Amino acid sequence: MRSGHIPVSSPFATVAPVSYDKQTNDPGQLISHKELISAVAHRGVFDKLYDITTHRAIECYTAGNRKRAALKLHGYLAAFDL
Repeated sequence: MRSGHIPVSSPFATVAPVSYDKQTNDPGQLISHKELISAVAHRGVFDKLYDITTHRAIECYTAGNRKRAALKLHGYLAAFDL
């Protein structure tokens, strides 16, 4: 949400606080992994990384017989694609 890649609406607004001070919390200074820095800077990279990570989590939840959690993530993906 801080970089503007995720909408500040349900279901995403319930996950993280909306307030962000860009001067003191520059993502380039707080994150060291190159893929994450690139995802913060470029929306297309963020979208792909979010999609891959969420699908992996869905697979893990399904393997662990946590169907409700997997369905919730499917809902997040659907909301993200809007």
